[in-house]
Amino acid sequence: MNELKNNLEIEIIAPVNGIILDEPIADIVFKGMTLYPKGGFYGLDVSKNPLLQSELGNQALRDLSQHTLCYYKGTLGYFLEKFGDDETYKLFNTIYDTIGEIFEMMWVIDDSCAAIENCYFIFQSEVTSYYSFQREYYADGQLGLKKIDEGSIIKSQKTISNFNAWFPVDKSALKYDYSKTKFFGNTAVMTPSYSTQKYTHNRIFRAMLTLRSARKEAFLPIRISYYVMVLECLFNTGKDEITHKISERTAQYLGGSISNKQDIFKKVKEAYNIRSKFVHGQTLSKSEHTYEKLVKTSEIIDSFLREILKRVFRDKKRFDFFLQDNTKLDKYFNEILFQDNPKFEK
Repeated sequence: MNELKNNLEIEIIAPVNGIILDEPIADIVFKGMTLYPKGGFYGLDVSKNPLLQSELGNQALRDLSQHTLCYYKGTLGYFLEKFGDDETYKLFNTIYDTIGEIFEMMWVIDDSCAAIENCYFIFQSEVTSYYSFQREYYADGQLGLKKIDEGSIIKSQKTISNFNAWFPVDKSALKYDYSKTKFFGNTAVMTPSYSTQKYTHNRIFRAMLTLRSARKEAFLPIRISYYVMVLECLFNTGKDEITHKISERTAQYLGGSISNKQDIFKKVKEAYNIRSKFVHGQTLSKSEHTYEKLVKTSEIIDSFLREILKRVFRDKKRFDFFLQDNTKLDKYFNEILFQDNPKFEK
């Protein structure tokens, strides 16, 4: 590996939306990267960086300095060793995605709508900017701030580690098809590999992709529709009686008393009713589907999904359960129909 390239200095600044914290958290995502509280950049005043001033302008810099920020300053060698000696824009994109997925997973851990919208790399007297235009909303369709601590970050990193270790497909499915990259001047538009490969990804991967769309959506009928699709990704095994089966299987999986299962069954069917009317061109009832009722339904299904995915990501047997084919899953769900506390393990 080129020793000169190894020793080149790099700065990374990634503003994080949706979270607040009381004090800095060290070694987040990468060794040497620190998460700083909003407005508390502790002596590292990004608003005075001349390269960023030239790239973003003073107003954008002032806004940036009031964000919760991920910050790294060190040598490129750390990332070259971790990810390989690749073209700079590919390496930066890998770093950006790795930071982003930690905050994305915090929804599962801590009901957070944390997300990074952009990321700035200061390298060889230039600023490289990465934008995803990503904004996450709470289940009620609103933006907000959630206080987190180091424990939340550690749990999120552990969950990501489990996901990466247990994921049974070619890791290239999670990356970018760089052969499809389009360049417009200094701008590179990259295409995820999963959009150019055959759609054979397992149900957990499909569920996470659909959940990502749900969490970016503030309009509640569409958000609820996506939530229902996530449940289908996990529990659907056929073409018949889908509403009934998904409602029933969600209740079976979450468990509890008979009355609790009945309540879960009813709540999922209510979400299906909203989805069905909205996507099939019917008008939602002003009395039956008030804003308050839509919020309640969205929050309830959101909580169901979070609990399901928590169980999936902290137990490999439960993770593997959802990797079975439709025939095996369908057979199992039929067998446990009248069981009190079934085990959802492979």
